[in-house]
Parts: sequence; C-alpha cells; structure tokens
Amino acid sequence: MGKGARGAIKGIAFLLPLALLAAAVGGFGSDLRRLLERRKLAVEVGSHLYIVPNGDWKEHLSLWTEDVLAHLSRADSSSDRARPRFGFRPFTRKLTLLVVDPAEFDELPSEGSLYPKHAHSAYDPSNDRITLRRAPEPRLLRRSLAMELALAMLHHAAEDPQVGWSPWLCEGIARYFEVDPLGTEGRRREDLLRRAQDDCGAGDLARLRRAPARAFSEPGDAQASARAYALLHFLVHTPDYGAHFEEYVREERKPGPVDPAAFGRIFGPAVEEDWLAFLNR
Repeated sequence: MGKGARGAIKGIAFLLPLALLAAAVGGFGSDLRRLLERRKLAVEVGSHLYIVPNGDWKEHLSLWTEDVLAHLSRADSSSDRARPRFGFRPFTRKLTLLVVDPAEFDELPSEGSLYPKHAHSAYDPSNDRITLRRAPEPRLLRRSLAMELALAMLHHAAEDPQVGWSPWLCEGIARYFEVDPLGTEGRRREDLLRRAQDDCGAGDLARLRRAPARAFSEPGDAQASARAYALLHFLVHTPDYGAHFEEYVREERKPGPVDPAAFGRIFGPAVEEDWLAFLNR
C-alpha cells in the first residue's frame, strides 16, 4: 500500500469520530433548542400548572386542570363515608403540561416508568410532566387529562415515590376519573365494565394484581385497563368491600412494595369468588 493510500486511511480514521460526534451534538442541539423554545412559551397558570400548548387549548386546559384537581381533592375530603377515598393529599407541586402532535407523542417511551403510557396521554413523575396527544375532540383531551392528574396526585401521596402504588390500583383509579371526572361519562363506564366482563381472562385476580405497569401501556392496554377499572369499581361500590377500601389504600401507601397478602387479609377470603360473580352477572 502506498504512502498516499495510507495517509488517506489515517485521515478518514481521524475525521470519522469527529463527524459522528458532530452529528450527535447536532441531534442533541435540536432537542435542546426545542426544549428551550417550549420553556419560553410556557405559561404559569394558577397554583398548579405550567402550560405549553400546541394550538388553542391553553384556556380550556387551564380551566379543566383546576376543575379536575378540585374534584380529585373533594373526592377525599367529603364527609360522606359512602364515597371511596383514594389516598390523595393536597397537591402543592407545579406540573408541566404539553400538548404535542401525534408523531411526537408516539416517540415517547412506553416502558421504564412507574406509570403506563396511555393511548393519548402520559405522566412522567421524574419531571412532573403530563403529555397529551393532540386530538380534535375536547372530551378526549379532558378525559386523558383527568387520568394523568389522578396519577400525579397518587404519586405525590405515596410515602415512597420511588416505588409508588401497585400498577393495577394506579390504572384503576386513573380510569375511574377518566370515566367520571365530573359525573358525565356513564357510557364510557359501561363500556369498560362490559369489556372486562367479556374478557375470559379477567377472573384471574392474582395475575391482575401482579401485572407490571407496562401491562397497561398502549397498545396492549385496552383489556388490562378494563380489568383494572372493573376491579376498582367492584371494590369501591360493593358495600362489603367498599367499607375496607380505605384500609387497603393505607396499606398501599406505606413505604416499599405492598405486602402480597394484604389484599386477601383486608378484603377477606370470599373476594375472589365475589369478583367472579360480579364478572358473570
């Protein structure tokens, strides 16, 4: 090999890492610029929110957020003992709320978080950010926002935020408030209950309670989410179990993973049989 060829190879070997580094920095720079641009656009709203809207949703999202947070707070402060209590505490943190295009939403990771990525929304507890997939229907955005706000309140109520709550309970509560944030979504409630009742695998209570957060992530979340919602609905609206639901929530809130035996100990030995009867009614 001649000196010219060897010199060319050495030149390529020297320049290639630099070219790769420049490309990586360029990509990072693009992401950084996008982040900085969003921070410039962020608007502080009330005591709970920074909004970076995509479109004309800023006013709606602000009103919906305050409305839903007030509703979530009332759910645990009511003197009506017949109402379920979910372990929420006064929410003092500020959330960042993004509304992004579908393509950008699809790039969000679907695993690796304490909480699932849903079809139209996601909550990231590491930076208190809720991301909503832009949609033409206000009702869909509002329902998705209610789900993620419920997860944010649960996260900040946990005594050990690094562990959080059992995934089935998080998903059940998120869907509970997606379905009925202000008492207007009866059709959606019946759809989820019917989907769980038609699911031949829904009766496996132990499997549902062991399911990881990724089991409720899109695209495989539909059946699992219906099961989680149906179980929560069953527990809080069946008098024999609703009376013990708050005790179970206190057990879930304790630091560390929940004791696997706590569910049966608190709800009693008949809970699985009654759950199957509920599904088969």
